[in-house]
Amino acid sequence: AKVQGADDPYTIHSQREIFGTPFYMSPEQVRATVDIDGRADIYALGALLVKTLTGQYLFARNSTFDVLKGHLMEQPPTLAQLAPDAVFPPGLQAIVTRCLQKDPADRYATMAELADALRAGLASGFDAPAAVAVPATSDRATRLPESAASQRHTADLIDAEQVLEASRRREHLRLGAFVLVSLLLLAGGLALLLPQEPAVREAEREPNDSPLTAGAMPPSGKVTGMIGKRISAQKADQDCYVLPPLPQGHELRLHVEGVPNMDLQLSLHSAEGIARLTSNHAGRGQGEWIRFPGTRGDWASVCVTEHLPPGTVAGESLSDRYTLTVDSVARPAFAESEPNDDAGGNDLAVGVEVSGFVDGPRDQDRFGLGGLLDGRLLRAKVVLQAPSPDVAPVRMALLDSGGRMIAAEVLRPGRTEGTLAFVATPQQAPDRLVVQRLPADGAAPEPVGYSLSYRVAELVEQPETEPNDAPTTAQPLVLGAWHSGQLADAAGNTGNDDWLRIDGGDAQLRRIRLEVEPAEQPWLLTIRDAGTQVDLRTLAVSSTLTERELSVVGSGSGFLLRLQPASASRRSAVRWKLRARFLSGTDGGVQLTP
Repeated sequence: AKVQGADDPYTIHSQREIFGTPFYMSPEQVRATVDIDGRADIYALGALLVKTLTGQYLFARNSTFDVLKGHLMEQPPTLAQLAPDAVFPPGLQAIVTRCLQKDPADRYATMAELADALRAGLASGFDAPAAVAVPATSDRATRLPESAASQRHTADLIDAEQVLEASRRREHLRLGAFVLVSLLLLAGGLALLLPQEPAVREAEREPNDSPLTAGAMPPSGKVTGMIGKRISAQKADQDCYVLPPLPQGHELRLHVEGVPNMDLQLSLHSAEGIARLTSNHAGRGQGEWIRFPGTRGDWASVCVTEHLPPGTVAGESLSDRYTLTVDSVARPAFAESEPNDDAGGNDLAVGVEVSGFVDGPRDQDRFGLGGLLDGRLLRAKVVLQAPSPDVAPVRMALLDSGGRMIAAEVLRPGRTEGTLAFVATPQQAPDRLVVQRLPADGAAPEPVGYSLSYRVAELVEQPETEPNDAPTTAQPLVLGAWHSGQLADAAGNTGNDDWLRIDGGDAQLRRIRLEVEPAEQPWLLTIRDAGTQVDLRTLAVSSTLTERELSVVGSGSGFLLRLQPASASRRSAVRWKLRARFLSGTDGGVQLTP
């Protein structure tokens, strides 16, 4: 137990035999017996009740040793003794006393039993101590003759003295160890003044709090360490390591395993100690990756620390160790180059397939689009590399120059390939592609590899493709392109419905704009929400059509369009023509922030 932001001299963070906060430790925890069970928690709760009711510790002493001695050998003070000015009902005192028995067998057996006693006390106003009275002795003691019970008490005292003596010896050993470590640190500080190669160790070696004092990575490429005592309330401990040289044609690959209750981050630094790339793509308890950092940084060292959002206090991990792995992999011919989370990102040429990794929920890989796009058809394709079945959804989105999302394709679990088609206009001009993970409860945190490419073609009117006479076979629309067809089946039979679909799959894309050309033969257009399966609007299209544009808001799951003849008895083919585009209000898209 540790109060963050406060120095508590009584907190024992880690020892070989004892672990806990001395004020609330049961006698069996002090003895470090192996058969400690839930009744130790009942003792701790009793000590906490004392502190809560009186404002005083159960055994307030000047040293940890004396606190532990009280738990082992002294009779607990009553509530009235600790708070003479207060009045405590006898039933409440009886409950606390039973919780604080030295022998676990004399306490409540379970928390449920303690809860029953508290409920009974509340019902009676804690005025009936007999109902919760502490047994005079444990069941084992009642079967012993008086002399045997006395012998057991004497043995307990001897055992307690032995435990305390062992604790006393441990304190002396720790004092000696402190002196020895101080001398070693002094010698190490003097040694740092001499030019030498950094020592290679399997564990971190302090001081390594900055890139300029970084230690060397072991030959194995793995090192362990702890984010220990914070530098200040707003600055956590940092461990830095010198990066090994890279083989020709290889690129760095770094991974740090997560530490419970701490959000770690990795950063790459130049030879001058300047941070050029920071990775914080996962959350608390999860690890971090850096892959494909490119050659722009001239990396010299890597640092591990805690990510601290503004207004938070730095943590300390005094028992859990991280493991940092540094190696290299052959770089693909075309791969992303980190950092590429910002508006600049990487440039992606037409027809080139690039490899990348989405390393966590906060990772965004952005790729700038080149070439003349205005009025042309863009088709982008993303293929995931064997993700696990429970991985979070992956989104490929098309952004304009203002960072607004104008089209998206979402690959949910079970899908490994997706395409996105879009026609560029001056009002909605594609500027870059972004690949990212979407938040999902219970989703696997591991990174997802992918390949991404796009092609550009001259725009032509898109004909309908059969079969498209049911929602399950609906033809996907190319956003911004005109689509045309006729209400007839593959055999030329008129009077059949045509179904089209606008793939959304993203909650941010909810509004579409539809443009419809008038028709000589009337037909009906029904717009259905693909997620709720609710018909949102029906439009009658004819040669006298006056409302040629309309916008509809859905749930963000896409839309289905049903096209059907206005008259079921009509025998001639009914021709239709329309196009669609995603909108958000009047700004042409949805802002996608990092």
